[in-house]
Amino acid sequence: MPNQFVMSEQSVLKGPLWITDIDHDGRGIGRTDGKVVFVADALPGETVWWQSIREKKNLIEGRARQWRDYSDVRRSPPCAYAVRCGGCQWQHIDDAAQVAFKQRVFEAQLRRIGQVWPTQILAPIYGLLGIIVNVCAFPYAMLLLQ
Repeated sequence: MPNQFVMSEQSVLKGPLWITDIDHDGRGIGRTDGKVVFVADALPGETVWWQSIREKKNLIEGRARQWRDYSDVRRSPPCAYAVRCGGCQWQHIDDAAQVAFKQRVFEAQLRRIGQVWPTQILAPIYGLLGIIVNVCAFPYAMLLLQ
């Protein structure tokens, strides 16, 4: 989970980085110097300055620190503990956009991991979004905040 990483004090602000996609953990995806960059707290369509948290051969994990452009689907998280807890990585995204992003991620995983190309995909089900995540994450959040 992105909020559990510890940043090095020498980690310098990098950017700007244009975020083109989103992964299953709600991290924005960009590319720089031939590497894929997964940026916590960044959304597709945003341009961010970011700090590197962890670097591997072909990818970098980081956290957004400053924004030049905000996504139209960004919102303030409805949960007061979202930023401190880190258990609900999607709360800063509008409900309808969450469903669209999650469907896009699911379809990409079907193709990439499962080698499955469905001929028909049913429409997403809308309802009380986040209820299951909040019920599961809130008790954990309370442990962290004590």
